[in-house]
Amino acid sequence: MTRPIQFLKRWTLLLHHYLGAALSLLCAMWFITGIVLMYAPFPEFRAERRFLRMEPLDCATCAGGLADALAAMPERDTTADPRLGMLLGRPVWRFRGTDRRTHLVRAEDPALLDSVSALDALRLATRYAGFDEDSPGAARRLDAPDQWTVEGNIREQLPLYRVDFADAGATRVYVSVVGGEAIAMSTRRERTLAWIGAIPHWLYPRLLRVRLSAWTGTVIVLSGLGILLSLSGLAIGLWQFRLRRRVRAGSSPLARSPYRPAWLRWHHYLGLLFGVVTFTWFLSGMLSIDPFDWSPGDSPTPVERLRFAGRAWEPARNSTPTEVLARVPGDVLVPRELRPITVGGVAYWAITDSLARTTTVADAPLAGGPTDTLPSAVLSAAIRSLVAERAIARVDTLRAHDDYYRDARPLPVVRVALADRDGTAYYIDPHVGAIAMKQVRRSRWERWLYTGLHDFDFAWLRSRRPLWDVVVIVLSLGGLALAVSGVVVGWRWWAPRFGLRVEARR
Repeated sequence: MTRPIQFLKRWTLLLHHYLGAALSLLCAMWFITGIVLMYAPFPEFRAERRFLRMEPLDCATCAGGLADALAAMPERDTTADPRLGMLLGRPVWRFRGTDRRTHLVRAEDPALLDSVSALDALRLATRYAGFDEDSPGAARRLDAPDQWTVEGNIREQLPLYRVDFADAGATRVYVSVVGGEAIAMSTRRERTLAWIGAIPHWLYPRLLRVRLSAWTGTVIVLSGLGILLSLSGLAIGLWQFRLRRRVRAGSSPLARSPYRPAWLRWHHYLGLLFGVVTFTWFLSGMLSIDPFDWSPGDSPTPVERLRFAGRAWEPARNSTPTEVLARVPGDVLVPRELRPITVGGVAYWAITDSLARTTTVADAPLAGGPTDTLPSAVLSAAIRSLVAERAIARVDTLRAHDDYYRDARPLPVVRVALADRDGTAYYIDPHVGAIAMKQVRRSRWERWLYTGLHDFDFAWLRSRRPLWDVVVIVLSLGGLALAVSGVVVGWRWWAPRFGLRVEARR
């Protein structure tokens, strides 16, 4: 063997020894908590409850239209649609402000509401949780995030009211002080499982997670060291494997390993079996936080949204909410929320019911009642405005999810593929006239390198549960066995160097 190869092998071996001793326990923790996380996600907002528990929209006392409400909310984010709903029996407009928080404007006499009271928060949380009005509970204000509000989209809504109920499940609901709506919910069981699943797996303890740069750096460094650990182990394992050497007749298959101690031999073979998937999990875990902003994500830009809309809001043209609701048959649809939208330069109102189903009503002076999907001519005009001078390669109406438009996203959806260098594809929701998702080359790479490799989210596998569960659990247990054997090997290698006695075993 030449000197450079000997040098490389020696330092790869040392690197693997040191990293293994430092990271094996952490790796074992990641595999165990990953299995828990498959069935116990981090407590979050129950989207299905939002409309189900919402009061029916009653605009009998609404005064004026959208223009009056906009005048009361000058510091608004113009890329987000306003929403008209109820707040404890009173109609209110909800706007997203430039501070990214949701703000309230009364619809009765358009004026900004600074906040809701603790008593109102308790009533809102009670309704959201589905409890009786006299259910015991207490609300207290949070001005800084606690363990269950550390995620960015929730933390942006601070201050919050934390409402704790005295039910058997120890239910907890978080209500926005300025937005007047529930934004998160958890039970004691979910919080307990999160401490043995999501929190250690994501390195999510509050003290670290609220310091975003420190948390991001920690994840990148540990994942990077894990990548080096797995790659160096694979290199050593392949070097040491006696693939072309003669093995004594009748000997065990394990004789292909040159290691005599049992733990070291098992570690060698476990590494050959599960080292690749361990490497891919480290790599995809790092990519989950989008290090160095390498991926553009799957959301359209504000400019693309405006192009699709065809024009910005023109509130003076809009019908009043009272006029819109008068055109909705009460026996067909019971509105929970109303949103003004524009699609291809045409103004509409999107109406959502308790089951989160959305229909649209054309703005005056156009006539007609609610429709489930927007007219194809309007969608075509919006698509032409969106793509501008770029050539369209193909337009399809999908009635089943594809590899990118997945999960619980609504169907059907219109997929517009462009003939450009990035392979741009827009997914258009025909129910509400919005760009549901955008895919380009790098976002597709992210989908496969992160979701695909980390969650094994392949359509042919996820659609065949419990096969998916079996595959992921078996691979996780194999990785756990590899990590545990690494702990033992590391202990036996390091203990004598600190004067500790280790019993020799073969």
